[in-house]
Amino acid sequence: MDRGRESALAISGYLGKTEKFDEAMGSFAVAYADQTERDHAAMKAAVRSGKIKVQSEEQFAGTFHPSRSSSPCCPLMPGP
Repeated sequence: MDRGRESALAISGYLGKTEKFDEAMGSFAVAYADQTERDHAAMKAAVRSGKIKVQSEEQFAGTFHPSRSSSPCCPLMPGP
């Protein structure tokens, strides 16, 4: 038996035959989607109010220079 099938059987055995896990995953997915919508609305409000500035992909491509990045993790973040 291949390892993928063994893993699937082990997971299936662990989860059992009830729908408890399915329901939990469904609840998590709905909560995650709701939070994402709230986050997006907050970001749009911050952009509209001028709290944060955004660029289109075209603008970003024209201004991004990896050699000038001051942050090792994110080229848009200011360095220390």
